[in-house]
Amino acid sequence: MIQFQHTILALPFVLAGAWLAMQGFPGFRIVFYIVMAAVFARTAGMCVNRLADLEIDRHNPRTSGRPLVSGEIPLWVPKIVAVICLLMFCLTAFML
Repeated sequence: MIQFQHTILALPFVLAGAWLAMQGFPGFRIVFYIVMAAVFARTAGMCVNRLADLEIDRHNPRTSGRPLVSGEIPLWVPKIVAVICLLMFCLTAFML
């Protein structure tokens, strides 16, 4: 359900943006919270996307075998994960 490798691929761009915004290394504490916020935001976004595309995925042969579409994962799981990740994103963003 979650493409963690895509999150890792996006992190250099997130960290480069932080470096440019701070005009230098922002510090380990800030880097930690930035990485956590990016992971939580992306995970929440991916869960919402899976829910939004559920009907489309059912009719697409390439995506019809995904765990959410096939029923391996109940619909409440991505909803709960998205809410928790959004709350954690807000918390980590506040800590910045």
